Amino acid sequence: PTFSYRGLMIDTARHYLPMNLILHNLDAMAMNKLNILHWHISDSQSFPWETNSYPELAHKGAYHPKQIYTMQDVRTIVHEAYLRGIRVVPEVDMPGHTAAIAKSHPEVTSHCPFPSEPLD
Repeated sequence: PTFSYRGLMIDTARHYLPMNLILHNLDAMAMNKLNILHWHISDSQSFPWETNSYPELAHKGAYHPKQIYTMQDVRTIVHEAYLRGIRVVPEVDMPGHTAAIAKSHPEVTSHCPFPSEPLD
């Protein structure tokens, strides 16, 4: 192919996608010779990825308790992508864009006492 990076970006931080839809997208990507899945998995709006180290991030930071990707879900997506010749590039927005993280760990964010006033 002329271009080595032929990708698609999905934004599950802002728009939760069920597993079957993500897997269906992988099939469509393979049929169209796309080889990179840029997976925007977390942002200020939500943190729907349940990590082994900090599971509370997803439990408090996802839009809904049923809209969480488990470690097994992530492994399945990466494995199914691999079988189709697709590389998964996860985007975890850190250290910025942490509003969803602050729901379970408020100590990691700075407190601005007067957010409507300019900083001099």
